[in-house]
Amino acid sequence: MSTWMKLLPLELDSISGDQIINPNYLVEKDDHVVGTASDMVQKLFTLGKMMQKDAAQMELDAKFCSNLEEQVGLLAKYNELQAKAAVLKELFWIGVRDEFALWNKSVGIRIDYTVVWNDKDEMPPIARMFGLGG
Repeated sequence: MSTWMKLLPLELDSISGDQIINPNYLVEKDDHVVGTASDMVQKLFTLGKMMQKDAAQMELDAKFCSNLEEQVGLLAKYNELQAKAAVLKELFWIGVRDEFALWNKSVGIRIDYTVVWNDKDEMPPIARMFGLGG
């Protein structure tokens, strides 16, 4: 098992309540509210967003780096963080669906970690882009 996989539970446990990143989308009229996501699911979302932010910074740093060797290292770290963020996003949506038995619904996450489902077959493209529909 990879080191990251072994350390992931510790990394999630280290996220405190004041570090939680809150989704900023309001409940929509067609949404069916089912509850609030658990602390662990909130931490998966938060860690994924933190990694996306760090990856974006690595990409920016690489873009303006004049040292080729350093640039290669920054891009490697960018790729690593992007891949890990993608895995965390999938774990997040699995966690949401599992907690609320929403395996056959179009699911969303709203402000204050309100979990919703709706009858739409597919979330709008902008929602998918920001990882707000699973």
